[in-house]
Amino acid sequence: MKNPEGSASTRHNWDKLKSSKIGRLSARANKTLSSKIIIPEEYSLNITTLAFVHKLLALQSQFAAFDLIKALALDLLRAAQLLQKPHVIAFLNEYDLQAATLVPEFEPPLDEWDLLGLCYQALVTEGLRNQHGIYYTPSSIATDLTSKLDLQEGDFLDPCCGSGSILLAVKTKDPRKLIGFDTDPIAVFIAKCNLLLKYKRKAFTPRIYCLDFLSESIDSLQDLLKTRLCAAATNPPWGAALHPTAEDEQYAKESFALFFVKTAQLLPEGAQLNFLFPQALVNVTAHTNLRRFILEHCSLTSLTTYGKLFSGVTTTYIALCAQKKSSDTPDSTQFVYTSEHSSELIDTRHFDLLPNYSFLPLSDLDATIIQKMQDLGKLSLNNSIFALGIVTGDNQRRLFKTPQEGLEPILSGKEIKPFVADPPQNYIHYERDKLQQVAADTIYRAPAKLIYKFISSNLVFAYDDRQTLVLNSANVLIPQVESLSIFSILGLLNSQVLQFYYLKTCNEVKILKSNLCRLPLPQLTAEQDLRLTTLVKQILEGQDAELNALNQTIFEFYKLTEDEQAYLVSTLKPKK
Repeated sequence: MKNPEGSASTRHNWDKLKSSKIGRLSARANKTLSSKIIIPEEYSLNITTLAFVHKLLALQSQFAAFDLIKALALDLLRAAQLLQKPHVIAFLNEYDLQAATLVPEFEPPLDEWDLLGLCYQALVTEGLRNQHGIYYTPSSIATDLTSKLDLQEGDFLDPCCGSGSILLAVKTKDPRKLIGFDTDPIAVFIAKCNLLLKYKRKAFTPRIYCLDFLSESIDSLQDLLKTRLCAAATNPPWGAALHPTAEDEQYAKESFALFFVKTAQLLPEGAQLNFLFPQALVNVTAHTNLRRFILEHCSLTSLTTYGKLFSGVTTTYIALCAQKKSSDTPDSTQFVYTSEHSSELIDTRHFDLLPNYSFLPLSDLDATIIQKMQDLGKLSLNNSIFALGIVTGDNQRRLFKTPQEGLEPILSGKEIKPFVADPPQNYIHYERDKLQQVAADTIYRAPAKLIYKFISSNLVFAYDDRQTLVLNSANVLIPQVESLSIFSILGLLNSQVLQFYYLKTCNEVKILKSNLCRLPLPQLTAEQDLRLTTLVKQILEGQDAELNALNQTIFEFYKLTEDEQAYLVSTLKPKK
């Protein structure tokens, strides 16, 4: 193996690391440029370990990060009485340890599962961690991903193993069955050392390779491994792939998607694939092709949602566990979907009812209601007019809190409420040529239009006939649907029925035009349209009691039974 500190680019990165200051952010808007140091407390099993990490950080101005890691590794191997073992000596001879011997000897805590991985993450700036995906999997999640794996029929692979946290969680007595790849030479060093420490009574050479899994062909990987794989699990880096091919375009060039596809291609039929993915995989349109690939080539066995897992990262995650299909695998299977509130058995055939192969959990009753709505909802908003709200480019300078001569009111998403918006809280001097983004005047000044909240998990639409301007947190809809008045559309969009449909089939925090156009609207007779229009006008006049009548009327349009209605309403109640 080449000296991992030998390249000019690597030395440059570590020079940047050593000169950084804890807590200082050099570029707030771009995490890849951040020099902030974040200690991943969630990765430690013992709170007392953090004091040791701070002690290590105090030395980073004197020693290169890799030298600190190598020195710590020597201390851990010494404490485990492994330094004189021939297989450990062979491992250490791959590296230049001279500078590491100058580091003062540590007294490291010996009760951590991956002290080396914890310290490495703490030594790396937020920018470098973000660029290279150095966010290692906490012990509890690694255990979740591997607890049910059976390695009797072959070996285990982590195609981007980092410090080896998932390899450490695999239940096996034979470390030779564990295989890992990573492009980071420091992570490879740590992963090898971790396996030597865990299996200290075994004499073996860790099968951890410093190479780019994505750039290798399937044939070259098979030639390298010369073994049968029966399972793989990993927490892949997410973000743009470094060297995407033309074939990768269909997967939005996302690295986590490419890792799954390549791993599935490498593994034989019947093998288990367990991946930690960003929550976006579930229903974001950009990942449609990956979801399609998963359904075509694998059978889901479980999907578990997690909250925030990593310090400094706001993304929520899911653990997707699947089995590669064989020729006799049925088209639809059942899997366990676990969230914060529940755990339920889901049938994959229900995904046929969802747009873009979304992995949203539909119960049998959910599917029955959605199928009924789709059968009866033959109309859509496809031919309607949509427009974004105004982007001023400088809200602080262009928006005013009090009315003045030459200003006019402008609504934001905060003021949008069902049916009727609250009074505007901002005013603007409407100079089109000085605004960053603006729709056509004919849209804002339409005699009647609907305004809806853009950032929201619920459908919230208000009626406007005052030609009111809107900010970009509120969008505009001018419905053009045969046989339905603008008031009927307003009633439908604010109804419990379509709220339920949106929640179950879209479940996004932004109200996107593409999702609105998929809402199944019922084809009404002139009498039914008049009935719905009348109810909505009464609600606009302040007769809130008519809201129940409106929801009941729309239930009837979709021919929902009393049991279906009761279930639908209960689903929309806030979770305690």
